[in-house]
Formats: sequence, structure tokens, C-alpha cells
Amino acid sequence: MVITLDQPMRRDDTENAGVIFFACFNMNSKDERKRIESFYRELIPCLKDETIMKKIRSFPDPGALYKILAH
Repeated sequence: MVITLDQPMRRDDTENAGVIFFACFNMNSKDERKRIESFYRELIPCLKDETIMKKIRSFPDPGALYKILAH
């Protein structure tokens, strides 16, 4: 699940969070672990790219956004 906040919340003393990712994974199989690792390898660079983050924050449907990110 992806939640985009209208107003960012304080994450720590130096950062605010405006997008929150919730994930639940079944880590019982090697294939599933590889799929999760691949997802995070692709997601992390996106989180550092302000252009991509602006698109994520403006996406009208967080459920559909998650489906795009997870594939």
C-alpha cells in the first residue's frame, strides 16, 4: 500500500515524509525473496529522484500506483 500525505509529517530532525510505503511479504520461498529484493533495488533509486517522487505524490490512486511499482 502507498499513502501520499497532503501535508508531510516529521520523520526526524532533518526530514519530512510525504509518501509512506506499507508492504507485507511472504518470505518463505527463494523466488519470493528474489522478487522482493528486485522490487526494493528498483524502488530505492526512485525515492532519491525528486521528479519521480513528485509523480508519485500526485498519483490519484495509491492502489494503482502500488501495482505499477510492484511490477
